[in-house]
Parts: sequence; structure tokens; C-alpha cells
Amino acid sequence: MAVSAPQYIADSLQKKIIFFTGKGGVGKTSVVWATAKALARCGKKVAVAAWSESDLPPSGFPEGVHYVPLQTMACFKEYVLHVVRFEKLYDTVFDNKVLRTFVLAAPGLSDTVIAGKILTLYEKRVYDILLVDLPSSGHALSFFHSPLGVKRIFSVGFVHKETHKICELLASQDVRLDLVAIPEELPVVESVELKSKLEKLHPFHFGFLLLNQMLPTFASLRGLSGAPLLKEYSDQLDRQERNQQVAEKCGLPILKLPRILAPNENSLIEALSQDLSAVTA
Repeated sequence: MAVSAPQYIADSLQKKIIFFTGKGGVGKTSVVWATAKALARCGKKVAVAAWSESDLPPSGFPEGVHYVPLQTMACFKEYVLHVVRFEKLYDTVFDNKVLRTFVLAAPGLSDTVIAGKILTLYEKRVYDILLVDLPSSGHALSFFHSPLGVKRIFSVGFVHKETHKICELLASQDVRLDLVAIPEELPVVESVELKSKLEKLHPFHFGFLLLNQMLPTFASLRGLSGAPLLKEYSDQLDRQERNQQVAEKCGLPILKLPRILAPNENSLIEALSQDLSAVTA
């Protein structure tokens, strides 16, 4: 089922956290920032959380949109200070090479620390809406799996309590999980498989499958083969249609985002955000 931008934005305005994931190279980060700009235009205090500064727009943050870096040790320090409230105690007990190595190397712990940071932002209501730009599909799966695994390892105590809160948050109605793909076979199939794996992992609330870089459809040109370019265009549309049919196996509403020719990343983000914002004013 295809949906329009108003439905997508209206639902997004009701959420507190939206996770985005998908195969690398599908334009996920551009979609995240464009969504953030569109939501900010609606008067919301919006932030984008990302793992790497390479995920930032080249010319800085769009107006009205904040940035939250998800760096493991910085998140760990912030979380510990939130609990113990004494920076000197942190510097004495926690700020050492052995602990840093353990936090970064222990299976699942790094992702759980970052999930704890997201939980803290949610509990403090720092932002109206937090958009989380997850890494590509495989890492995203391990990110969600980590706190669930840590919770099982620590069956009682403080760690169990905190990871239980994270797991509850991930299943909350305030949280939505969106998938991003382009209308090509590998990204679409990976999205279908990822959704199936995530459904078995935890009771997430899925939102939309955003099909990015959709070719425009000119009905009068379909099937024409008199010129090589027209034939290639017609063939691409046929492939796009077949891949969209595969994408529908996700069982999610599909938002089609157009392929935009832009001189740079910032122009692309602005154009996408205008497409989303124009119908929400």
C-alpha cells in the first residue's frame, strides 16, 4: 500500500523516537535529515542521533535540527554521571584504559551503552522527536539484539533493571522503526529479510518502508522502444515495478521518494524536505 507524505509526517509527529535502517548506499542518511527538517518546520524540537560525523550534512545542521553524537565512551561517561552524579568519582574509578577496553570490546555492551543514551534522552524529554540514523542493516540487527542479550545475561540487579527499561522502550508505542531502500533487487530483498528477523527478535512497532530514488513514471513513454534511451527508461520502470512488488512483502505502508538530481548533499536534503513539508503546511 502506497502512502502520501502527509500520512508519513502526521504519524511521525506522534512519535518520540524513530529509528531508520536499511542497506548501505540507499540514501538513508539523506532521508533522515530531510525528515528532520520537515518535522522542524512543523514546530517540533527535533534531533538526529548518528554514530559518525560522516553522517552529517556537509554544511552543518539544518535550521531547527539538533545533532546527537552516539560515541560509545562519551555515552558511557554521560550515563555513569547520570547515575553517580560525581564527575570526580567517574575520573577516579571509571576513566581508565582497562575499563575503556572492556566497554568497547565486550560483546553487546557498546551498543547497549548507546541504547542507554537514547533511553536517557527519552526519559528527560530533551527533544520532541529523536530520529536515530542506525548503521546498515546487519549492524542495526546487532544493535537491537544487544540489550536483549545483556538483559538475559544479567537476570537480576542494576544492569538487568536498566536493560529491561531499554527493551520496554523499544516496544513502546512512542517508538517507530522505519526501513529505507531503493527500488533495486538487493536493497529490497534485504529489507524484507531484515523486517522478518526483527519481528522474531522483539515486538517492535514498524512504521514505513521508504522507497528512495524512485524514477518518475510518464505513462506516454512506457513501452516505447524506438530510441535506446527510451527503451532503457521503459526497462528501468519495469524493474522498478517488479521490485516494488517484492517490497510489498514487508507488509508495511510504502512511501515513494523521488529520484532528485541535486548538485550536492545539502541541496538534496532540502529538496526532499520540501517534498515532505509542502503537503503538511
